[in-house]
This record gives sequence, C-alpha cells and structure tokens, in this order.
Amino acid sequence: MLATLVFPAAYSPSPFASLAAARPRTAAAPAMSELTLAATVVRDVSALPTMYALMSLNEYMTHRYFQHLEFNRPESLPWVKSLVERVAGVPAAEQRVPGDGHVEHHAETYDDMSLKNDERWRANKASQSLDGDYYRGTAFHWSATFIMTVQMLPSVLPTYALMGWSLPDTFAILLPSMLLHAVVYAHWIFENHMGHHVLGGQCNYNATRLLQRQMRESAGGGGGTAPAAIANGGTIIADAYSE
Repeated sequence: MLATLVFPAAYSPSPFASLAAARPRTAAAPAMSELTLAATVVRDVSALPTMYALMSLNEYMTHRYFQHLEFNRPESLPWVKSLVERVAGVPAAEQRVPGDGHVEHHAETYDDMSLKNDERWRANKASQSLDGDYYRGTAFHWSATFIMTVQMLPSVLPTYALMGWSLPDTFAILLPSMLLHAVVYAHWIFENHMGHHVLGGQCNYNATRLLQRQMRESAGGGGGTAPAAIANGGTIIADAYSE
C-alpha cells in the first residue's frame, strides 16, 4: 500500500517545476556586440582629441621645463626631483638639464623672427655657442621633429592601449598627427611662437591652442593678434640677452 503511494509520487511533476515553467521569461540582456559597437564609436571619436591634448601637454612640458631650463630652478617640479632622488639617488639640488640652445635662440631672434647678425652679437658667447648648429635660425628641423615624436611615446602608447588601439593603429594616428601639426598649422604656429617671444618667453610654450595665452592688442587695434613690437620689428627679448 505504501509503495503504491510513494512510487507514483516520485515520478509526478514537482509543483515548483510547474510554477517555474508557467513563469514568463524576462527580457534578455543586451548583446555583447551592441556594447562593443558603442565602445568602438566612443573610442574612434575620441582618438584625435586625445592625441591633440597629449601633444599639447608634451610640448608645453618640454618647451618650458627643458628648453627654457625651468627644471633647474630649485622650486620647480619638486615631486619629480624627489622621485628621481628616490630612484636614481641623485640629490634634488644637483639635478639639472643642459638645454638645447633654445635660450640662445631667444637671444638671437627678434620678435618678428628675424635674426641678429651684427658684429656685437657675433662676438657674444651666446652667439658663438650656436656656431656649430647646422640648422641655426628659426627652422624647426627634422631631428627636432623626431625628438618630439619619441617624447610622445611614453604618454601615447599606454593611453591608446587602454583605449583598445593596437600598436600599428596607434602609430597610424600618431605619425600623421605630428605631420599635420607641422604642416597645416604652420602659419598659425609661426604667429604663436612670435607671441612666445613677445611675451617674454613665459607663455605660449605649446604650438597647439591648448594652454595658450593671447597676445596683447597692438596700438592700432587689429583684434589683439599682432602687437606693435612685431609690426615694428621690436627687440624686447633679443636685446635683453645682449652684452
């Protein structure tokens, strides 16, 4: 008798199973391909603005702290000097960068980008230190472009790797961007660098528009892009370095 009650019950449908079968199915989660597509669109759209920002920051830091030797000031970048001292054992007070002749470039160049060439200047130590420079003058030569490109790598490669770009794709974005920086904006870069000279070599460290300070208005107006010192071939910076 007991067997006749237990045996059929063992094979009868569970009430919980029947309830689960009757419950309506919830909507499926979005397909992974849809999320990947959205992420790809965001990545592609942000590729050039990200490169632009990294180029601007890199140029600013290199121009200000290396070329203008601000790194050598005792109060400049203490956290960097502390890190170097901790890793390399070089005391912060002894950490100095040699520069690349850029300060002498300021000494030789008038605010309108013309060059000094008089006997008084040629006898100056700053002038003589540039005698071995094959590209002496205001030309931005290819070796400088190469150095700038190499300096971009420590920031560009990890950033674009995190964004999902492969190494070949990253270089396919970086190299044309460097060329675009030098060619398309050539005239604007020239004017921006004139402003760098007019403003005492203390502003417009980067050639891109980020971190840029507008030049003073000229005496005759003109929208504040051509100070009188430029129009008249002024010597605000160059004479300050003369002996």
